[in-house]
Amino acid sequence: MPASYTEGRTHTALVYDPETPGTWIAEFPAILEAHSFGRTLEEALAHAKEALELALAYLKETGRPLPPDVRTVQVGIEAYTRGGCQKASAPGV
Repeated sequence: MPASYTEGRTHTALVYDPETPGTWIAEFPAILEAHSFGRTLEEALAHAKEALELALAYLKETGRPLPPDVRTVQVGIEAYTRGGCQKASAPGV
């Protein structure tokens, strides 16, 4: 794969353990074609890497541009409490 599709780029992966025991899900929000799963976190990440490589090759082969990766932003919310609305935020959010 040409360096222009991979060089200097990072891709954010979401990896989570759903309610189904023994199943980990891995997906790339910016590249919908790249997602996978595994029985362990390590297996899910290994499969996700392969899925990302295949998705990037597909995008290149079909002449589609790479989408920008997801950006992380800080979000605050108004939370309802018995005393009324108060500003609330989670650590790091």
